[in-house]
Amino acid sequence: MNELSPAIVVIDPRLDPYIDYPRKIPENRVTRRHERVLALLAGNVAYFAYWATEIKKRPELLQQVLK
Repeated sequence: MNELSPAIVVIDPRLDPYIDYPRKIPENRVTRRHERVLALLAGNVAYFAYWATEIKKRPELLQQVLK
């Protein structure tokens, strides 16, 4: 993350103690509506990526979705 230097990082609350980044916000602390929608969307994309690559062993499906 430091190489990419994003303006803000929304993380899973369980990962909060393990990530050392100055501009991080746990998902459960996002309050504005549009930011909450983006946090939920990012969580869903991350879960789908996990599902497509680890559970189904179908990374080509992930490539189709990300196009």
